[in-house]
Amino acid sequence: MTIIRRAGYESARLRLARLRLAGNTAREVGAQRATEISARSLKVERVGIWLFSADDVLECALMFTLSSGKHSAGERLFASRFPAYFEALRSVRAIVADDATTNSATAELAGDYLLRHGITAMLDAPIIRDGSVVGVVCHEHVGSERRWTQTEIDFASSVADIVALVFEQADRLEAEARHQDQKERELENRKMDALERFARAIAHDFNNVLSTVSALGQAVAKSSDTRAAEHGKELLETVGLGTHLTRQLLELSRSEDAPHVKVSLSDVVTRLEPMLRTLMEEVGGELSVVTMPTHVLGDETALERVLLNLCTNARDALTTGGHVRVSLRDPRPDEELSDGFAVLEVTDDGHGMDEETLARVFEPYFSTKPEGTGLGLASVYAIVRQLGGEVQVTSEVDAGSSFVVALPRAE
Repeated sequence: MTIIRRAGYESARLRLARLRLAGNTAREVGAQRATEISARSLKVERVGIWLFSADDVLECALMFTLSSGKHSAGERLFASRFPAYFEALRSVRAIVADDATTNSATAELAGDYLLRHGITAMLDAPIIRDGSVVGVVCHEHVGSERRWTQTEIDFASSVADIVALVFEQADRLEAEARHQDQKERELENRKMDALERFARAIAHDFNNVLSTVSALGQAVAKSSDTRAAEHGKELLETVGLGTHLTRQLLELSRSEDAPHVKVSLSDVVTRLEPMLRTLMEEVGGELSVVTMPTHVLGDETALERVLLNLCTNARDALTTGGHVRVSLRDPRPDEELSDGFAVLEVTDDGHGMDEETLARVFEPYFSTKPEGTGLGLASVYAIVRQLGGEVQVTSEVDAGSSFVVALPRAE
């Protein structure tokens, strides 16, 4: 082993140690960089990071192939089929197999794994966290015979140690992100609590005023003076509008909770579908609906308001024509929702929202429409909270928006 080669390994270690991770892609980016640097330093065709998904299952989280420069994942190895290999992972610092087809730890991999990938030599270093083996970094040589040197073995072991640190850092970043999200949700909840109390107080006082005005309007409407009677009717129409607005305000108040019962969300969607299609046709838009049998805990009338408000918002976002999709589905893994939730999603391909608008989208009285009250989406947010659910929204300018409502399933 030349001094230059050793210096190359030290340089690679330094690059790995200096990896700077941030955001929700820290784990993926760190793993990619580690496999790439290791493959190029050791000049091996394949470097993979495998993690235990259970005590007896190893799953390939990431595999880098040097010749193609591509990453892959998903392959699995089972302890029941390869017991010697699994035992070696838990008992040695590194599995050094100059001839992988005859080595006692790796020979059993020959038929199902080694020959399929053309692997002739392996250098596998366990990933250890908190004293336990959680996975392995596999260096897989393809082609002619290869004998691993002690310097290469030490380098492979250090790569596994650095990968363990990368995953530890990624865990910390994810925990910090979850903590920050929780703080932001708590702040938003406190703000909504205050707004709900304020809205209820305003609605109560406003209703008192409307009652007085309504009584006067009814008296004027009965006047023998035709012109005065017309003014009385106009006044009553205005009172009706005010009553509608106070009803929307009251929707923001938790004290207006209805009992939570088992509701067929799919029936709610099916029942409103004709109305929603008409809503879209008014602006030349199209509606598609995908349902599945879904029962949630909630209030049927409140859920109808949620769906109608979301679809009205989607309709208003359409430009020329456009498409709105309403779907019922199970949560996706990236949404971090338990199996105890069902998802109602309303997606449009309209003008979308910028970051500033997105940050205020559920804020009461905030609207980008001149005629808007700013209560539609605020009402959605309040109702879903009352039902023990969550609302998530993603949007891109000129590409559209997606509102995901997660609601507790009913048994």
